[in-house]
Amino acid sequence: MLLILFQVFHIDFGHFLNHKKKKFGINRERVPFVLTEDFVYVIAKGRDQPQKSDEFKE
Repeated sequence: MLLILFQVFHIDFGHFLNHKKKKFGINRERVPFVLTEDFVYVIAKGRDQPQKSDEFKE
């Protein structure tokens, strides 16, 4: 999906719908959601210490 500013926006609905990727019958993803530092950076709009990130991590 492209936003008005031509930014790419992607939601992997497979995670929300519990369609897990498998290889040789083994789930590749063993946790429901992975929050990486890159995601935090994008969500926080480049701020180093987002205000409520610690609450979310707990």
